[in-house]
Amino acid sequence: EYNNSADAILDLQAERIDAVFDDITFANTTLSRPENNNLALSGPLMSGPIWGGGEAMGVRLTDTDLKAKLDSAIQAALADGTVKKLSEKWFKSDVTP
Repeated sequence: EYNNSADAILDLQAERIDAVFDDITFANTTLSRPENNNLALSGPLMSGPIWGGGEAMGVRLTDTDLKAKLDSAIQAALADGTVKKLSEKWFKSDVTP
């Protein structure tokens, strides 16, 4: 068990472990760094409800107006393809729900 993904990568580089199971956005970021050019993705991309629902944002329960505005903006960005475009640009894969 690791406190964070970066610690797991350090052990992978030091050959103390053979593999790391992590999300695609972290994996793509990790592989983009020159010091990790000896690492590669392996296996299928896994998705579905068992793997979790994605990211979250905390909002105070009393901030109902802010929550409504955020919900509306997120839905609009999903509907018009903005989220997909940004995820492909920054995460190098489509991570839209």
